[in-house]
Amino acid sequence: MLQTAARSYRSLSPSPDDGSMSLSRHLQTSGLFDTIAGMSSENLREVVLEIGRSWYNDHPDEREVIADNLRRFNLDSSPEAVDLVQHHTILHYFEKFLPLSGSIATYADFLHTAIDAGHAVEQLRQSISREHGICIALSHFGAVEFITPFLASHHFPVNTVLKFSTETFSAAAHERSAALRESGLFSYVNLVEIGKPKTMAAMEMAAVLRRREILMSVFDEKTPYSKPAELFGTSVWGGAGLDRMIAFANTPVDLYSAFMVRGDDGRYRFELYAISDQEPDQIAALYRILESVVREHPHQWYFLHEELPFISEPAENR
Repeated sequence: MLQTAARSYRSLSPSPDDGSMSLSRHLQTSGLFDTIAGMSSENLREVVLEIGRSWYNDHPDEREVIADNLRRFNLDSSPEAVDLVQHHTILHYFEKFLPLSGSIATYADFLHTAIDAGHAVEQLRQSISREHGICIALSHFGAVEFITPFLASHHFPVNTVLKFSTETFSAAAHERSAALRESGLFSYVNLVEIGKPKTMAAMEMAAVLRRREILMSVFDEKTPYSKPAELFGTSVWGGAGLDRMIAFANTPVDLYSAFMVRGDDGRYRFELYAISDQEPDQIAALYRILESVVREHPHQWYFLHEELPFISEPAENR
């Protein structure tokens, strides 16, 4: 299953880098997938970092994109801060590729030994015992790629919302999910695909909550259902319509925001924040939590290396 997924990545490889290739595509066409099988997590991490640093050295203009975003949020935009954002952006791809480098058993072992969850797992079990649906709102922060498999490794009923760029990616992901379940080490991860023909994602998402299962979906991006939200005194498009979807489900729902924070020692910390159902604006509450987490770990917000969905800028930047 893992080898098939690796082949599916290679089959989508574009032509050699013409100077405009993204970091993601560069990593996919660097030859990494020809050698990834059997790599230890430590070895894979260093290889991905080396390839990523080389790409950034060849694309110095990317530094200004990051610096500009940091300035717009009144965060430290020094060269050292930009270096850290680039470092954490590269680590995002290590976390994406890690399941392809070893067996399902070694991946499960990594998730259990490298992640500290505190009381978060018990919080979710309590929600399930209350027979509530659970919506976990995710942001593009830290090791977000680990959250779904981590919860599946604890055998929670997990459903994750995502959109694939090609049917090949979709098929590989479904194959991987089935293999994880068949191993007995993970629960089945149901993939709720947005924009897939003959599907209705909103209806599927509501059905997940009515079944009293966990729904994982991002909130910090612009969709047709987003609304203005405040982040560091700046208006951005966000929420992705999660508030409307929860209301549409019309069932008791516990809303959480979750973060997988990277530590300096190669370990991770899973943080879970409950959003009260008495909160007058749950999307605003999600952004308040995001801002507090980003203030503590500004370099781990993945979106800092991209153009962000600003509505307006802080007055001092106008």
